[in-house]
Amino acid sequence: MNIETTEMGTFSLIVIMMAVTILTRWGGIFVMSYLPINYCIQQFIAGMSGSVLIAIIAPMFLRGDHGAQLALLVTAMGTLTIKRPLVSIIMGIIIAAITRHLWLMTQSAFKEATNAKDKELFLIDGATHIETYWKPQYVDQAMGKLTQFYGKSL
Repeated sequence: MNIETTEMGTFSLIVIMMAVTILTRWGGIFVMSYLPINYCIQQFIAGMSGSVLIAIIAPMFLRGDHGAQLALLVTAMGTLTIKRPLVSIIMGIIIAAITRHLWLMTQSAFKEATNAKDKELFLIDGATHIETYWKPQYVDQAMGKLTQFYGKSL
C-alpha cells in the first residue's frame, strides 16, 4: 500500500495511525475487562512494554545513523545505571541533537546533494552551526563564501 506523501497523504497517515492506536487501546481495555488479573497476566503485561520497546528500538539501532545509535546507547545505559527512564530519554534526545548538530546532518546533506554541479563543503573552524548566524567573525566568513558562490552561479 502506498500513500502519496503530499500534505493530504501525510495527514491521512496520521489519522490512520491515530485510529489504529485508539482502536487497539480500546480493544485492549475491552478484552482485559473479561479477564481476571492474576499473577501470570500481571507478568505478561509487565513484560509486554519491554518487548514492544525492543521491537521498535532494535531496528532503529541497527539501521539508524550515528546520532540515533548514540542516543539509544546513552538512554539504555542511563536507564540501567540511574534507574530513571525519563531522565535517560531526555539525555538520549540531547545527545542525538548534539551529535547531528555537530556533524552528521552536514555530512549526510552534502552526500545526498547528487544534482549539485559545484558542491563544496565549507567548514568554518571553531564555529557551530548556530554561531554562523550571529557571531560577526563567522558571519563574515560565511557571507564571503556565499557571495562568491552566488556571484559565480547566478
